[in-house]
Amino acid sequence: NTRLTSASRIYGTTGPYVVSSGECGEGLTWELDDLGSLTISGSGAMTSCPWTSSTSSIKKVTIEYGVANIAASAFQSCYNLTQITIADTVTDIGESAFKSCNNLTSVTIPDNVISIGSYAFSGCSNLMSVTIPDNVTTFSDYTFGGYSGKIYCSLISPAALYLGQINRSFRVPDAKYDLLYLYEDGVQTGLAITGVDSNIDSLIISEPV
Repeated sequence: NTRLTSASRIYGTTGPYVVSSGECGEGLTWELDDLGSLTISGSGAMTSCPWTSSTSSIKKVTIEYGVANIAASAFQSCYNLTQITIADTVTDIGESAFKSCNNLTSVTIPDNVISIGSYAFSGCSNLMSVTIPDNVTTFSDYTFGGYSGKIYCSLISPAALYLGQINRSFRVPDAKYDLLYLYEDGVQTGLAITGVDSNIDSLIISEPV
């Protein structure tokens, strides 16, 4: 992508230009443009987050193919962040990575992610949906603290067991019902099923339940 310089803006050319940039890990670079788009590119692990002084300016984040992880607190308190694209090379989302991103409305976690850290999505008050792939095997306490939206996952995923343990409902992708594990004194006592579509008249649950 061609990025324009500040000089070209002065002479009337429109389009985004880089306002700050640098390194955020060995083999990784980042650029923030004047429209609030932050792009992280290269190959390797994210070990630092030098853009934290510009959190109020960040509106869109693109993590390109080759980036291995999202560092702890990487986008914490990016209050104006509304869109994030995460490449499927990412395998780990660090602690408090998106904490208090109040304007983030949806997140799709890539299939290769296996770990989501504590408080990763805590305080995301406008986040309405999170899609979790089956490969995610590690959750921490308060990963979704304060989150009241829908969490999408399959019944056979580790996410389903985790969500059941904290009495949270979740929706099976493309289905017309919500599920809620019921627990009493730490023992699962049932599975509540709530129809999303008022026209639904039957539901088949295969063994084992």
